[in-house]
Amino acid sequence: MKLTTNDIRALAHGTVSVKETTDGYTMLCRFSDKQMDYYKRTNEEFYIKSFCTASARLEMTTDADAISFVYRAKKAASRRFFYFDLYVDGAMTAHVGEDAVDEKTDTVTLPLPSGTHRVALYLPALFSCELKDVTLENATLATPVEKATKMLALGDSITHGYDAVYSSLSYVNIVADALDASVVNQAIGAEIFNPGLVDGDLGFTPDIVTVAYGTNDYFKCARDEFAENANEFYARLRKAFPTAKIYALLPIWRGDRDAVTRVGTFEDAREIVRAAAEAQEGITVIDCYTFVPHLPEFFSDKFLHPNDIGFSCYATGLLKALL
Repeated sequence: MKLTTNDIRALAHGTVSVKETTDGYTMLCRFSDKQMDYYKRTNEEFYIKSFCTASARLEMTTDADAISFVYRAKKAASRRFFYFDLYVDGAMTAHVGEDAVDEKTDTVTLPLPSGTHRVALYLPALFSCELKDVTLENATLATPVEKATKMLALGDSITHGYDAVYSSLSYVNIVADALDASVVNQAIGAEIFNPGLVDGDLGFTPDIVTVAYGTNDYFKCARDEFAENANEFYARLRKAFPTAKIYALLPIWRGDRDAVTRVGTFEDAREIVRAAAEAQEGITVIDCYTFVPHLPEFFSDKFLHPNDIGFSCYATGLLKALL
């Protein structure tokens, strides 16, 4: 069974749209055209990052013997690794990709156990990735998986997935899977509170929205600018999604937290986020400071971006706060 772009659209999660390129590849897009145009006009670096397939996946019930596909992966963030993760009935069975590359086109065939199973193929978080000739070998069915909840994740590099080598194990994906949520991840590495990004017309209405900015604002912004951006962001978000449960995630620990910037201390930055969120009705603040142990071993760069173990800790703490 060879899947068309329409078939992939039906099976895709983590997307705002699914498009076909002029040369026959399928793109899984996590931003609206309006948002992409906004980034193209205002920040070329972020526009390129918006092509990353963070939290995008194909998920189905199928009796296929294997799933095969051609991929075209291209560096779209500051990292040079990409991996696909395959799950069968909730257990990881394959992890394939490349290190230290900028671009790669290849064909992958991943065997599946006999019988009918729930299968999920997670795409890379930090590369753009287009698919072609997606085939379910000897399949008689490929039934879409319906999720209980719709989720939107907003944030910076940590929410984007830096630096989960296993793309399925970013905190966003772990939390979404535990909540049985179809999650669209609109995080961008190095982003701050950016009111211009908010778009209430994404083609779906999220039940849950998580917002995790502030750690970049701490170093990039003046105090008044930070507060103004955060307040306007939450005001626009509340208006865009009036029925959603919105959670403001205060920044996690960082190794250089003792620095005094134009914002003030790191605790000052966290309190600006708290105040902006609490100024809007119905936004719940979650303090994530203790979720990742304050030890270099839990961070890929020893001070800022969680590694796979750090992300697991982050997700565990966040789920306890959400449930």
